[in-house]
Amino acid sequence: MSTINVDIVNPETGTMVEVNGLNIKKANDTVYLGNSVSPPSAADSVIIGQLAGLTLTGSNNVAIGKFAMYLSTTASTTVAIGGGAGQSLTTGTGNTFIGGTSGTNVTTGGANTCVGQQAGSTLSANAFTNTFIGGNAGTNVLNITGQGNMCLGHASAPSSASVNHEITLGSSSIAALRCAVTSITSLSDARDKKDVAPIELGLDFVKELNPVKFVWDERDENGKHNVVDSGFIAQDLKALEDKYNAAEVLKLVYDENPEKLEASYGRLVPVLVQAIKDLAAKVEQLEK
Repeated sequence: MSTINVDIVNPETGTMVEVNGLNIKKANDTVYLGNSVSPPSAADSVIIGQLAGLTLTGSNNVAIGKFAMYLSTTASTTVAIGGGAGQSLTTGTGNTFIGGTSGTNVTTGGANTCVGQQAGSTLSANAFTNTFIGGNAGTNVLNITGQGNMCLGHASAPSSASVNHEITLGSSSIAALRCAVTSITSLSDARDKKDVAPIELGLDFVKELNPVKFVWDERDENGKHNVVDSGFIAQDLKALEDKYNAAEVLKLVYDENPEKLEASYGRLVPVLVQAIKDLAAKVEQLEK
């Protein structure tokens, strides 16, 4: 086997140099290294890999890896790194796909960020503004059409394919959520609220709550099993909300996915405080 040392390869605009089957081209301020007979005509881009950016004409892209941005045409300001990353993207802009086959089904969607092996690989063709970080993030839900969702962690996934503006931390196997503070700070400024009135639910509502202990046995084989815990049953909370016609105000049950109900325990705090006040009033009346 012979070795050829090439000190400088500087193709002129519109020309291509072939070195042992590897095409090297510099045109329109684009650096291209691949093995396509007709290199892409993209401007201000970096394209490296077999058939990467094959038909790309858009500008300011980075496509690195076999089939990265393979079908792209006018797509711009996109980063696709990894075999098959963003391979179906055609005209979508502002995407970041890092990891093998990440964001592989997005075509016209934009402003998505998918980092990790197969991250966001089930996003629909026109998905927008989603952030999936972690290997297989989002893959447990097919054809995700929702917008503005964030999934962080391996195999994390939104509650449904159509949900919008939802944040998911980790998969169903997560056992603890750790932080240096004990609660999440949320907006509560009086200047951002109107129609403020005392809550009508209190002691009577709390008396009907049914706290239980249980053992997790999720229908998902990768979920929690044989883990002892305590809390509430979502169906019980929903029935109680319906009884008091309070679902719109309390929002104790999150039912975006009817097959997997979720509960927001923190939203019980105002009711519990009102229940204590109701009970205190009864005690004061008895003391008199």
